[in-house]
Amino acid sequence: MDCRRFCAECVSEAERETTHIRLLSWLIPGDVVEGVVCGEDGKNVYVDLGGAESAVLPADRIALAPEACRTGLFRAGQRIYAAVRRIDRRERRVYLTHRELLGTFDELCAGLKEGNALSGLKCGGRVLLSPNLAAAARNPEAARDGQTVSARVAGIFPGRVEVHITGAADRGFELRFRYYITSGRIKHWDFGNLPGFAPAVESFSCIEN
Repeated sequence: MDCRRFCAECVSEAERETTHIRLLSWLIPGDVVEGVVCGEDGKNVYVDLGGAESAVLPADRIALAPEACRTGLFRAGQRIYAAVRRIDRRERRVYLTHRELLGTFDELCAGLKEGNALSGLKCGGRVLLSPNLAAAARNPEAARDGQTVSARVAGIFPGRVEVHITGAADRGFELRFRYYITSGRIKHWDFGNLPGFAPAVESFSCIEN
């Protein structure tokens, strides 16, 4: 190995170790951080925060979408925001959550009106409109799971949106993350008690090892 390259790698590893120690010392549950997706194994997504060890984002903390619809939401090298959920200093690991940054029910429904045309991804008896919002389909038999569909808003109720599927969409539907929180510290988050998703309330005050 080239000596200059070897020394550069050593410096890089030393810097990442220093950064990791700082992260473990300074981060508090609820802190919003920015990182880069560096891998996944089906159960967890691993996020590089700049330290020696990647942070862990469990699959069920990515979004409130049904489990079958959460696959493929990330790609390696993607820059994301997340919130610290737990810090295990014995394991030297930071555990993250992501769904709390993607909007509450009221935020996601702002501007929606009955009769609005939209597109989404058919998933079970629901149509996924965003990673955190799946509307109940009044005619789920009109499309197959995994199909991109066109739909109209059939009703908006407390904690619930209903749509009527009008057919297959002309083009594919890509779920994209829109972040409603990108900085600061979250102390409490309440999605809005949407039926079928639990828990939708999160407190960050005491989750620390």
